[in-house]
Amino acid sequence: LQCVRRLPDMLVLRWCLADPEGAEITACDVQICGSLSWANAVFEGGASPTRTEGKHWQATVASLVGDTAYNIRVRGCSAAGEGEWSPLTCRTSDRPPEAAEIQCVERRATSLRVEWQLPDPEGAEVQSCELWLAGTVSWQPLATEPGSEPRRAQGNTWEVAIHGLTAATNYDLRLCGRNVVGTGPLAKQDMRTSELPPEATSFDCLERTPHELTLEWRVEDPQGAEVNNCELQVAGSLSWASAAFSSGPNAEPRRCQGDLWRASIAGLLGNTTYEVRVRGRNDGGDGSWCQRTFRTSELPQEPSAMACIQRLPDGLHIEWLLHEP
Repeated sequence: LQCVRRLPDMLVLRWCLADPEGAEITACDVQICGSLSWANAVFEGGASPTRTEGKHWQATVASLVGDTAYNIRVRGCSAAGEGEWSPLTCRTSDRPPEAAEIQCVERRATSLRVEWQLPDPEGAEVQSCELWLAGTVSWQPLATEPGSEPRRAQGNTWEVAIHGLTAATNYDLRLCGRNVVGTGPLAKQDMRTSELPPEATSFDCLERTPHELTLEWRVEDPQGAEVNNCELQVAGSLSWASAAFSSGPNAEPRRCQGDLWRASIAGLLGNTTYEVRVRGRNDGGDGSWCQRTFRTSELPQEPSAMACIQRLPDGLHIEWLLHEP
């Protein structure tokens, strides 16, 4: 006696029962143990157990409850009477199991693409998955656009893209599978969106003139959210103000190569010290400021080694040293 197929509300049973000599088996009784006693099973379509061939019999027990274990017994009947009961314990199709191998396969500043494994229970494949995100007060069902709900990618692999998130934020994710039997257990996973740009490094002046400063710095690209712009500000007498850039090509902040950026600030005064700060920006927002002090070209220094190298009746030939600012 064995269960050869499990369904949400049915069990397909098969068994072998040899005919005694001179008393062929004409029918089989199938009973299910209830809360108080045994009761005759209900069969699909009202059909009784049937002999498939030789000594092999089969029956489809119906009107069962999913994800439930049943104690079943079978006996043969002939003109001589009823035989001994043969017991079997089996269960209908299960609810989906807990999702496994939940992982973020792609993270952005405002979105996450998540994959997980969810095998189909025998006879009741997983039809959908439900997700919740931890809110400020309680868990909130994941709101998705039509057509962007969790879907089966292939086999037991499911995926979903979660949008509308905040950069550099931890998220508590819960998910479960659903089939015709019901909802499976919740699986939990912590994930984080892409970071904001980090603070710039190697912030230096490449070239200075009386009215311009050519600056260079480095900003690493966070995973999944590369730096797409940089902001420069110059300190004024009362507050910070956006820097003005020269009119030449490539004067505004630009990526030179890799994580190296450069810009040329214009409209400055000669021989003046300026507080300048820079920060990176990506799809998630603005990073931290990096602040440095720079100075435009200085006034000429006092001459040194001044000497008269030739005297004439009507003039003097004078020579001195003067370092370039």
